[in-house]
Amino acid sequence: MELIRSVLRLAIVSFLVLWFVCDTAVGQGWEWQNPLPQGNDLNAVAFADLNHIWAVGSGGVMLSSEDGGASWMIHAPVTSSHLNDMVLIGNYGWIAGASGTILRTTDNGLHWLTQTSGIENNLNGIAAIDHNQAWAVGEQGVVLHTTDGGADWSAQSSGTNHWLNGVCFIDALQGWAVGDSGKIQRTTDGGAVWTAQVSGTAVTLFCVTFVNNDTGWASGRNGTVLNTTDGGLSWTPQASGAAYAIEALVFLDANRGWFGCNSYIRYTTNGGATWQEQTFLISTYPTDIVFADAEHACFVGWTGAIYTTADAGGTWTEHRTYNSLGNFYDVAHADEQNV
Repeated sequence: MELIRSVLRLAIVSFLVLWFVCDTAVGQGWEWQNPLPQGNDLNAVAFADLNHIWAVGSGGVMLSSEDGGASWMIHAPVTSSHLNDMVLIGNYGWIAGASGTILRTTDNGLHWLTQTSGIENNLNGIAAIDHNQAWAVGEQGVVLHTTDGGADWSAQSSGTNHWLNGVCFIDALQGWAVGDSGKIQRTTDGGAVWTAQVSGTAVTLFCVTFVNNDTGWASGRNGTVLNTTDGGLSWTPQASGAAYAIEALVFLDANRGWFGCNSYIRYTTNGGATWQEQTFLISTYPTDIVFADAEHACFVGWTGAIYTTADAGGTWTEHRTYNSLGNFYDVAHADEQNV
């Protein structure tokens, strides 16, 4: 009985402490102190030019750099929805996210405006070929298309109800989308008609990238990397050497490519015939990687990780500082303002 009383007393005290802390904290400002610049997962990154980079992620977090990634600024969120992908073309760009979220900038991110997607489905990928024409893909096979900078988004019939996670267009007509259960959909008329391609796998695919009309790659769970040299008429698995999901994949040309998986970056110089591990271990799970040119790249990942390279991946510099990323077990306050 005494043990029960002790447990009850501890529970009551814990509840009163938690209530007091939460009550005094509500409405107060919070800012990241560890890690820096922030610790939310980052899902996508894009270059406007060599100096200007944007990264977005969970909870609507938006970061930008004006010095090639050396320093980063946190922006006031436009939405609390998770932001899953982004694309920048010069000063213009879009962000796609949860619950049909689409954001648009025409001034290099000085302002981000919400556009009307007309749906509540999660949007997982977005691609654009110029300032006006873009496609977004997502939950339940949704595909949206705009030809007027996003003033109007219209639905296209993707030919599948599976989630689509990534999309790539090389011009106004030719594009590919990948998703759950190994789905790869292809269009040759700007999305008016999408047809299924045979991927040869049933694993979830996250990324798709093409360097010309014929040569492309897709990646997904279990270290899956697929390659095509005929526009997707046939897809061939490549030995990536990875065992986990590959959510970050990029190719500069038909030979040079990179992917991120678990705690490392791997690269190829022969189109993916062989992959080599970079000479360092990273402290995150990579979620996106992009190149601004043949030398400069940036990748982002879980818990706010940001890395950049200026020598085509020879060396990577981390731009997140932290003491530890363990669990929280307690909270304390100095006064009504400081917690």
